[in-house]
This record gives sequence, C-alpha cells and structure tokens, in this order.
Amino acid sequence: MDEKSVKQLEGLRRQLVHEANRRQTLLHHEVLNISQRLDQLIYKAQVEMSMKADNRLGALKSS
Repeated sequence: MDEKSVKQLEGLRRQLVHEANRRQTLLHHEVLNISQRLDQLIYKAQVEMSMKADNRLGALKSS
C-alpha cells in the first residue's frame, strides 16, 4: 500500500470518527457513506497485500 493510499485511508478513518461523534449515530447517511468508502479502501489494500504475498510465495517455490 503506497503512502498516498495510507494517508487517504487514515483521513477517511478520522472523518468517520468525527462524523459519527458529531451525528451521535452510526446510522446517519453521511456516516454510512464514509464507512462504505473506507470499506472499499480497506478491501483494496487487502487484495494488494494478498497479491504481494502470493507473488512472494510463488517466487520462493520457484527457487
């Protein structure tokens, strides 16, 4: 995960916490919207990490 993605993820996480505290609910549409965007970034990061791990494992098996 590159530095830009990490900063984006952390920014959204802070925004989610702020909005949830401000709205005093996790069910407000804005909180849910931010949460879904954060979920997408986390999923993307997990896929990237999994692919890198698979590539390393494949390289080790080839050696």
